[in-house]
Amino acid sequence: MELYAVRYGKDFKYANHGTVFEDAPNPGEMLEEFPFLYYVAKYDGQIILFDTGFRDLEKAEYMGITLLDIAGELKALFGREQPLADTVIVTHSHFDHIGNLDLYRNIDIVMAKEGYAIAMGSTSDGVKRRLGEENVILVEKEYLYRNKFLYRVIGGHSPDSSVVYFADKGINYVITGDECYVCDNLLKNIPTGVCRDKQRNAAFIEATHKKGYVPLPFHDVSVMRNHKAISENIVQVI
Repeated sequence: MELYAVRYGKDFKYANHGTVFEDAPNPGEMLEEFPFLYYVAKYDGQIILFDTGFRDLEKAEYMGITLLDIAGELKALFGREQPLADTVIVTHSHFDHIGNLDLYRNIDIVMAKEGYAIAMGSTSDGVKRRLGEENVILVEKEYLYRNKFLYRVIGGHSPDSSVVYFADKGINYVITGDECYVCDNLLKNIPTGVCRDKQRNAAFIEATHKKGYVPLPFHDVSVMRNHKAISENIVQVI
C-alpha cells in the first residue's frame, strides 16, 4: 500500500485556536498554518481518494482560503492533473471535502447515508450529477471497504461526519475527516472547538486516543512536515 497526502490549499479566516480546540485558553489566536489536504491511496490495484478537495474560487475567497496550483505535481506523480480514482471515500459533505467529486467518472463512492441527502440538497450541480450517476455505497453506521478500510459514521463535526480506520505494517491509523482538525486533537485528547455534536466528537476522540491510533487529519501542517516529501505539496505517508 502507498498513501499520499496532497495539499491543495492553505489559510482560512476561522483558523484560530477556538475553532480547533475546545476550551482553548487563547481562542482568538490564529494557527501558524492551516492547510487543506486530501489523501490518495494505491491499494490492491486500486486508486482510492479520501475526499476530493474543491476548486470554487468564489468560495475560497469568501473563506479566506488560498488555492494552490498543484496540477504539475499531480501529473508528475500520477500521470494526470488529478488522480484517476477508482473509489472516492467521503468523510463528510462539506464543500472542501466533496467539491471536486465531479472531476471523477466511473467510480465507487462511499459516504454516509445522511451525507448523501445533505449533498443532494446543498452541493453544486456537478457533484449532484456524480452522486446520481455513479455507484454510491451509503453507510448508516459502519462499512468495511476491501477488507482494509473501516468506514465509521461518527456525527460529531457534522451530521454525516465519518472517519476511516486501517492498519498497515502493524501501525493503526485513522483518517479523521474533521472530527479532528489537527493531530493534537487526538494525541492530546482535546475535542474540537466547533462541532455539531460535542458529545459524539469528544467520545470519538477519547476512545481513539486510548487505542493509540495515528491520526491523519485534513488541516494539520505536521502531516506535510513529518512525512517523505514527493514535491512541495505532496508527501508520502506510507
